Amino acid sequence: MGTLPDIMPNMADNDETPSAKFLPTPYAVLRWVAAAGDAAWFPSRHANDNNVPRDALDDPLALLREAGLVRVRDWVKGLGQGYGITPDGTRFVDDPQKLAHFLTAPKREVAPDVVPTAFDRGEEARQALLEPKPAVAVPALALANVFWFFVGLVLAINAGRSANAYLSGTDLVTLESSGAISGSHLVRGFWWRLFSCAFVHAGLVHIAPNMFMLVSIGSVAESVWGIRRFVALFFASIVGSSCLGVAVHPEALSAGASGANWGLMCSLIAWFLLNREHLPSWMAKQALQRLGIIFVILFALSFAPGVGWAAHFGGGIVGFLVGALFVFTKRVRRAGRWIALALVGLIVVGSVAGLYVQSRRGQEWKKARLVEQFRQRVEFLKAVEPEMKPIQQGPVDLLYRQTMDVVHLGAKKPDLPVRVEKLREDAANIAALVERQPRPTVFNEVLHQKYRNYAAAVRDLAGAMLEQLQNPDADFAKLKEQKRTVDELRAEFHRPEKFEF
Repeated sequence: MGTLPDIMPNMADNDETPSAKFLPTPYAVLRWVAAAGDAAWFPSRHANDNNVPRDALDDPLALLREAGLVRVRDWVKGLGQGYGITPDGTRFVDDPQKLAHFLTAPKREVAPDVVPTAFDRGEEARQALLEPKPAVAVPALALANVFWFFVGLVLAINAGRSANAYLSGTDLVTLESSGAISGSHLVRGFWWRLFSCAFVHAGLVHIAPNMFMLVSIGSVAESVWGIRRFVALFFASIVGSSCLGVAVHPEALSAGASGANWGLMCSLIAWFLLNREHLPSWMAKQALQRLGIIFVILFALSFAPGVGWAAHFGGGIVGFLVGALFVFTKRVRRAGRWIALALVGLIVVGSVAGLYVQSRRGQEWKKARLVEQFRQRVEFLKAVEPEMKPIQQGPVDLLYRQTMDVVHLGAKKPDLPVRVEKLREDAANIAALVERQPRPTVFNEVLHQKYRNYAAAVRDLAGAMLEQLQNPDADFAKLKEQKRTVDELRAEFHRPEKFEF
């Protein structure tokens, strides 16, 4: 900020007519704006009517506008940008010295809650396109995708699978293990794959065009939206892409950043449509034509074999809606901005909620739920069945008969208590093992209950046998009842399970 004489060279002079020696001062400009009353004051018209150099008005206007004494009004074709006086500005219309002190005094920056004018919106839109800032988020996301692609290659090689199969996109096992998504994963509760799948690609021919599109379209999108909104838009598009893709094709294994790229592309379409009045007509027309051509090409490719059209459209729909809401936040006051941002969150949450309901009720998800039930059954049996040998029917019935021989016939079997105690320990350990197994995420716990109840019953039977051996004269009704329970629970293993859908 300059000194007072520098800012107000003829402030004390009430003559508002500029000359070649004295250029317009902030005070003079303020009075001109105030004289326009409720109408807008146009610098270009004033300069032409009063023989004032047009560029001499820019600095005083900028100073007054920064101080909150004048505000821009709508731009009018042929007249240019209009200005109006603010309530604060009216306080200084008749006091040039007071204005001078106000302009030179240090001020605390306060962000006003005002609606940007058409001129402000136009300036921001033109600057985003004509003076783009270097992209930051786009290269970071591209590097993350490439890095994870090579992580998948390392996983495939370490697992003994073919590197060529991975690079050609035919290694579905590695794709799944590195974060791809299908309906069965959501049935198992792996909802984090809604995000991870966007960083997984099926071979070089998949990742190369996706990264090219991310860098080319993403760079423009980041310049338009800014880093924070760009990142929010990118991940919101991922959610929309994953949710619709899995909802329509729950049996397919989905991966790739194409859904997010569709979201970025469609957000740019929304931005250009809503800002075209603020851009040169040729620029807006050219940009929309190019985006339209890209859209048509990608639309056609979305129906090619092996390509998930639903994932593309899901990302595109969310990207367009979120982009439109982001534009809306630039045109309303603070309360409206918060409402728009809340709607962005609602779109994301609603997408996930809709997919959750679909996964629970949709008829096309029957196969995914059935496959997951059998997978969980196989995993459980692999962990438990090998440990069941000590408490199977043969060893249990043999020890029971020997115990009854000791009780009824007085047979001598001195090692029998030790073997019965071992049976009880084995049954207790197996019951604990069953308890440690992951609970099923679909259907019910019938299989877990069968094994858990049987192991516990054998444990209790062994305890009853030990008591009987320690006191042969005691009533063995409890022992027989416990043996009957074990036999009934063992019979449950031979009954067919009921499958629910």
